Amino acid sequence: MEVKTLVEFYDIRPLENVLGVEIFRPQHVVYICPEKTPKNVKAQLKRYFSHRGIPASLEFQYVNTFDAAAILQVFRKVYYRYPEAVMDITGGTDALLFAAGFASSEKKIPVVTYS
Repeated sequence: MEVKTLVEFYDIRPLENVLGVEIFRPQHVVYICPEKTPKNVKAQLKRYFSHRGIPASLEFQYVNTFDAAAILQVFRKVYYRYPEAVMDITGGTDALLFAAGFASSEKKIPVVTYS
């Protein structure tokens, strides 16, 4: 499965932020992040992917990850720009998962998960 754009839910567990990217090696990754995500995360992830030879561009969308309506608006904006995107639903809050389910049914978005 070729994945051009991967939507990831930022998680405090580092492995869940990189495993989908390691597996699919997309050209672009959109991280859906809590509003209070540390500012150095982008630089850390860029450094990690560079070290691993993954040239993906990274984009960060910040949202209240307990507000399903706000999350759904972010998903709609992302999928308007990247209609081919695949969503990795591993990790995240219940509100993120609820909004992801709604968005995927609304737009027929392919989803993946792992444990």
